Amino acid sequence: TRLRTVTGVQTCALPICIDIKQYYKIGTSAITANYMYAGAQDNGTDRWKAGAWAHVGCCDGMDCMMDYSNDNIAYLSWQNGNFAKTTNGGSTFNTLTLPDAGAWVTPIIINPVNHNSIYIGLSDVYKSVNAGTGWVAISTGLFGTSKITNLAICPSDSNYISASVSGKIWTTRDDGASWFNVTTGLPVTAAGISGITYSSLDPMKMWVCMS
Repeated sequence: TRLRTVTGVQTCALPICIDIKQYYKIGTSAITANYMYAGAQDNGTDRWKAGAWAHVGCCDGMDCMMDYSNDNIAYLSWQNGNFAKTTNGGSTFNTLTLPDAGAWVTPIIINPVNHNSIYIGLSDVYKSVNAGTGWVAISTGLFGTSKITNLAICPSDSNYISASVSGKIWTTRDDGASWFNVTTGLPVTAAGISGITYSSLDPMKMWVCMS
């Protein structure tokens, strides 16, 4: 591109437009390469499939998740804990009925053993055993009025689940029957908890991101 100088400042002779999209979260297929959903700030949710993008969701696109047993089943969300589900590969979506509102970016996870068991973090951790049709709270007021921002489930033992807000993490080792506060030792007075994940081999080992 040719450059020219205007009042001492070097500028482009032709206008340049840079399109930038910020994705909050992505959900990828466990079956098919190059197949995913991605939730974008102010730009809804996009689907990437077979080398082509399609816009499939509204609003601020947030967390996404694909069923690891069936590419046709996927979940997308928009701000404050609104979720929808597709069973036909993203051609149509049906809104899920949830018992509460969520955080700006509300997390969703799937049980690694039973794909019909999914979890959403709202004011409590909610579990569905029928892929989003009905929900039951498996925690009770652990975070007060705060909304859960991170959820993780252990790949090697699905009884181990952790949930966090900015300054607190609770963990269950029996699918919600009992919970333990495991925040001690984290620098939560200096930084917020921005991510949690389990070791793929050891349910007693977990990594935490601070931001």
